[in-house]
Amino acid sequence: MSNIINEQQVMPEWENIGEKFAKGFMVFIISFIYMLIPVIIGIAGGGLGTAFRGGLGFLFGGFFLSIIIAIIIGFFLPMALAHYVRTGNFSSAFDFKTIFSYISSTINNYLIAYAVIIALFIVLMIISAIPLIGWIIGILGGFYISCTGCFLFGEIYRGVAVSQSGSAS
Repeated sequence: MSNIINEQQVMPEWENIGEKFAKGFMVFIISFIYMLIPVIIGIAGGGLGTAFRGGLGFLFGGFFLSIIIAIIIGFFLPMALAHYVRTGNFSSAFDFKTIFSYISSTINNYLIAYAVIIALFIVLMIISAIPLIGWIIGILGGFYISCTGCFLFGEIYRGVAVSQSGSAS
């Protein structure tokens, strides 16, 4: 994503692996923090779902609510990660004013990119239900969709950052 934000449309070189690992770990921590609320609701909701009889009871419990909240919170996560990648500062991933500002200034492109990535992951989940070949496609497809998402959101972030810095001058 950082290469795309910096207008370099090439895959990163396999050097400074320790530094890349550390940045990747920080991305994991940021994603974990963002998704902590839906995970807690999902775990707590498991007990709530068993109060209903039948298999659909669990769906209408906290698990369903946690999925909806994860989709909503997940909407902001790509821009938060892009902002972290651009600045290199952990706290910038939680600079909600800037993140909201960037998203709102390019909401149409952002919505399209988010919807495309979600749709691709749903299709991939269905395909990966096929034993063996589906599992292989799921692993490779997940990596490809992640790279595609990084490209799309990196391009969107770069466009917004350039326009925001141009209007600030």
